[in-house]
Amino acid sequence: MVEKNSSIILRPQAQKDLDSIRKISPQAFEDLLEKMDLLSEFPEMGPRMDRAYQGYRQVLCGNYRIVYELISVKRIEVAYIRHLSRQMGLRAV
Repeated sequence: MVEKNSSIILRPQAQKDLDSIRKISPQAFEDLLEKMDLLSEFPEMGPRMDRAYQGYRQVLCGNYRIVYELISVKRIEVAYIRHLSRQMGLRAV
């Protein structure tokens, strides 16, 4: 069994987002959990973001964007999870 490299910490907004998604779409919720599990093994898999989101990375999962900050090799903090239809004015670097 492969040990995970990083712990995933959900910031309060990310936890609210995930709770809301769970109510709307249990399948999307499960997919997001799987993506975050993969993220814990490959913390740099998401491209870096710029401008107001500098220092953050993002990964896509179905119709959702997971925005996270790589605090250290052992700690990832998910800032929030947004549906792709929500405009953020961001661009991956």
